[in-house]
Amino acid sequence: MLKTTVKIISFGLILFFYSFQILASAEQEKQIPCHSNENSVNNEVKKASPIKKVAPTYPKVAARKKQEGWVRLSFIVKEDGSVDLPIIEDSSGIESFEKAAKNAVKAWVFDPATRNGKTIEQCRNSVQLNFKMNKTTKGASRRFVKQYRKIIQLIHDKELNEAKQALDELAKKPRQNFYEDKFFFNVKASYFQAMGDNRQELANLKKLIPTGKDYLPKDSYVYSITRAFQLALLNNELSSTLYFYNKLKQFDENSETIAKLTPYIEKINSLIYSSDPIFVAAQINERKHWNHYLTRKNFTFANIEGKLNSVDIRCDNHFSTYALESERQWSIPENWGKCQLFVKGEQGVKFNLIELAAKQV
Repeated sequence: MLKTTVKIISFGLILFFYSFQILASAEQEKQIPCHSNENSVNNEVKKASPIKKVAPTYPKVAARKKQEGWVRLSFIVKEDGSVDLPIIEDSSGIESFEKAAKNAVKAWVFDPATRNGKTIEQCRNSVQLNFKMNKTTKGASRRFVKQYRKIIQLIHDKELNEAKQALDELAKKPRQNFYEDKFFFNVKASYFQAMGDNRQELANLKKLIPTGKDYLPKDSYVYSITRAFQLALLNNELSSTLYFYNKLKQFDENSETIAKLTPYIEKINSLIYSSDPIFVAAQINERKHWNHYLTRKNFTFANIEGKLNSVDIRCDNHFSTYALESERQWSIPENWGKCQLFVKGEQGVKFNLIELAAKQV
């Protein structure tokens, strides 16, 4: 079975991880890639291109506090070039930045995508908007460094209740720049690793990895990506696993870590194109959704522990929303392109996404 195979792959990675040591220590980013057959998208589709991009307004309160942060959103470009249905994928956690980012993206205008000369929707778009002060302080403040080191020491001493209290205190204080932002999520990931909470550890690593290379020490950043690779693989989040591998390759293509991870990539690709189902454990977050980049065109849901409302299917060339039914199977046409799911429901609801091979449908 696939789960057994993935456990064997992951066991090799766990052994590999013992050679690592944790170190205590408004822009756009490219669309987060997901794995798909390169020939799956109609070659005659022309992607949407921006005509007008409105910069987000810097919230006054955040500016007075000299706060910096970021927001990552998904949105749809409609046939008339306007933007519809922006949804927050992730952020540094400052609500005023989230509101400003959504308002800005709603005002963007594109030359719409076309297929064979006819305008179509482009429904899988992801952008990160960064909020930075013009004169930002380089490095972390003494206050932040002192608290950071305290938390690291508490984690090292296995004083995890005290570490949680210190983390909560640090979270309440404004983070002054991207240095503090990345180190904050770095120490949170370390705390959840000590707690054995893989889900929360991975969630915090995902917050720091996209732009962490500019702020974290090299060894710490490489460790973070490699750790995220392992955690994503343990949960069968294979698109994320491939994303982390490519991110590491872009950062340091000649590193020893790349050479050690490459054999696992070959096995992961074999799993994707195998006939075995791929089980992914999921949980609705505080924004009342869970998102996932598909590796296959067919999927279903199972083991739902609570209320799930709907699933948005956002693909390169199509968007659909369906009421979520646990026994239903979805089959996505090839010409929709690569797809991302947004499952909506009550916060905390756990369930399984099962990606199916074509012959299973």
